[in-house]
Amino acid sequence: MKKVTTTDLRAIRTKNAIHTAFQEMAAKTSIEHITVKDLAELAGINRKTFYSHYDSIEALERDLLQDLIQKIYQIIQNEQPHEFRDTLANIYRFLCGLPVWYQNLICVKDSPLGQQIFIELMDGYLSQYKNDIDPVRMKEYMKLRYIAAASIELFRTWHESCNTMPVEEFVTTATGLICYGEEYI
Repeated sequence: MKKVTTTDLRAIRTKNAIHTAFQEMAAKTSIEHITVKDLAELAGINRKTFYSHYDSIEALERDLLQDLIQKIYQIIQNEQPHEFRDTLANIYRFLCGLPVWYQNLICVKDSPLGQQIFIELMDGYLSQYKNDIDPVRMKEYMKLRYIAAASIELFRTWHESCNTMPVEEFVTTATGLICYGEEYI
């Protein structure tokens, strides 16, 4: 089915209704339990209309995460040329300040989408190493991939613990662990 690509007002309103319904549902239930049928009903549209905008709930998630990634890029660009640690701390602060539904979206178990945020964060660093087979540069590339994976896992741990650690304490601890390893604790 051809996806709606027009910017007419009706299509924009429909997409906004889909996003709002998804946000409301994601704040109340696990994202894995959201169905197109329930989402369409809450948005006041039929399933066919949903599918004219998205192929699946996962496609909707990717669209919302792409918006989030663009906001994170803006943080990174505004941070230049600060230290990596400062940039990572500001990314964590941003993520901790997101509505719960967005945090739920990022933290879905076994989903690569949350990790994609940190892969995107590292992309500027990673791009210079991707096609370089030099062993020293490959080690740097591997280090950055490790940081990306560890970063999302620390955020997931904080989120899953119902945010029992205050944001600034979490930010300090997480960035300390990422930048200095276990000696930080």
